[in-house]
This record gives sequence, C-alpha cells and structure tokens, in this order.
Amino acid sequence: MANLETEVEIDWTACELIERVPGKFSGRPVVRGTRIMPEAIVNSYELGETIDELREGFPSLSIEQIMRLIEFAQAQRSITSLYGAMRGTVTVAPGVDLTEPTGELWDAKH
Repeated sequence: MANLETEVEIDWTACELIERVPGKFSGRPVVRGTRIMPEAIVNSYELGETIDELREGFPSLSIEQIMRLIEFAQAQRSITSLYGAMRGTVTVAPGVDLTEPTGELWDAKH
C-alpha cells in the first residue's frame, strides 16, 4: 500500500481546510485552527495507516477532514502527473521506433 510520492509537492493553498500563518510553523501550510501539517496526515495514510488510526493520532480532526486532505492531495498529484505528461514527459514502450513516422495521418499527407 505504501505509494509515497515525495517528489510531488502539493500546493495546499486551494484547500479550504488549510491556512498559512506567518510565525506558525514558519508559514508552512497547516490544518486551519491547528498546528497539524497536512503532509503528516497524507504521508501516514500512504505508509499504511487507516483512516481510523489517523483519527486516533489526530483527535482534533474529524474523519471527514482527514478524508478531504487525502482526497485533495491525490487530486493535486493527478493534476501534476497530467501536466507532466502534457509537457512531453511520455513513456514509450520498448521496441517502439519514434524516428520513422507512420500511420494513417502520415500516409494520407505524404
């Protein structure tokens, strides 16, 4: 179950549960009204903790809040992955030759 994607930084500014307060954790994102960093929730979940275990570890958060943080992070990572693919980060199957144009569109034009 561990699928920790540490190379993808999440932009928490669009999440309604998050605030950044100067002087509170050096202005890093925290769950509104707490000192809980959202990465702590998401990383623990990705390392195998259940929602119930997270609720026990962070009793000031509701199950709905925990689930929203996880869903937000997953959505952000999906968007980031899609953006990376659109920038040209494409995986090509072994044996595929991209140096020779082929296909119906190429054949019709030439």
